[in-house]
Amino acid sequence: MSIKGQINKKFFKSAVLFKNNKPLKIIKLNFKKPEKNQVLVKINYSGFCSSQYGEIIGIKGKDKFLPHCLGHEAFGKITDVGSGVTKVKKNDQVVLHWMKSSGSDCRKIHYKSERGLSINSGKITTFSYFTLVSQNRVTKIPKNKYSPKILPLMGCSISVGISTLEKIAKIRRDKNILILGSGALGLP
Repeated sequence: MSIKGQINKKFFKSAVLFKNNKPLKIIKLNFKKPEKNQVLVKINYSGFCSSQYGEIIGIKGKDKFLPHCLGHEAFGKITDVGSGVTKVKKNDQVVLHWMKSSGSDCRKIHYKSERGLSINSGKITTFSYFTLVSQNRVTKIPKNKYSPKILPLMGCSISVGISTLEKIAKIRRDKNILILGSGALGLP
């Protein structure tokens, strides 16, 4: 999904889950300055994986955090950083991912909607024009080295595929394997 433009000093658009098995609602959320260990990212591209679909349809049961933002794999540009952020700076291009990496964690993130409703966010969400994210959920990417359209895959699909091969299939460098298909494992 390509996300372009739309800069408003007070609010930005986000897809929010209000109820399981119902369409996401596009609402306006308030801009917030990044707090300790948080970065503000302008999202350029976001991915959508089966975990989000499962969350939307409520596959794991009752969701006690509704309403909340969604998404955990994207590519974007840092627009502001909070105190304690050491691994990235303003204008860095980054991949956003659900797995913790280097850098300190931040506290949970909450927004207020344009109408004053509290919206949960967690440490990373990506279905929005902008997002506050924990610094340990972003990785700096060299400018103009990779196609930005494939970079969201690094936030989930590729890392999960590699991890699955290493941990579940116990694949090592000196082994030969054949992967058939073009799903989360086959494509990467």
